[in-house]
Amino acid sequence: MGVSEIVAMIWPLGRKTKKERRRSPRLEVSGLDAVYWDGSTTSSHAIVEISLHGVIVDTPVDWCRNTLIRLAVRRSDAAPEAAIGPSIWSRVVRNSARGMCIELLYFHREELKVFQQFLEQSGVNVYGGEVKEPKAEKRTGAA
Repeated sequence: MGVSEIVAMIWPLGRKTKKERRRSPRLEVSGLDAVYWDGSTTSSHAIVEISLHGVIVDTPVDWCRNTLIRLAVRRSDAAPEAAIGPSIWSRVVRNSARGMCIELLYFHREELKVFQQFLEQSGVNVYGGEVKEPKAEKRTGAA
């Protein structure tokens, strides 16, 4: 048996599977729009998938990776000024065939809770429950 046959037998065993990097489950949705300023006017594009930590926006525009965007989510069946969710800072992660992939950036836990409440009021239950509170640290020793 030659070296190439041995490598061919061992190679599949050494491969590592890709680790799931999403922090929350994504759901395919309809009826929600992403609203942001694109440099000339306010743009509104359909959201294809959403989670508490990211969205995929159906848009032909290819924004550069790491571009920061102030993004709001709106119900597409509502009046333009009504039913707009909280405005959240976000970052373009990549562009794909499905659209622009955006990570939502929260600077305060309250922003996350308000966004989750808006999604649930819009009929999107991303977790099926409440946002989990962080575990309290155990303190040892004298204070």
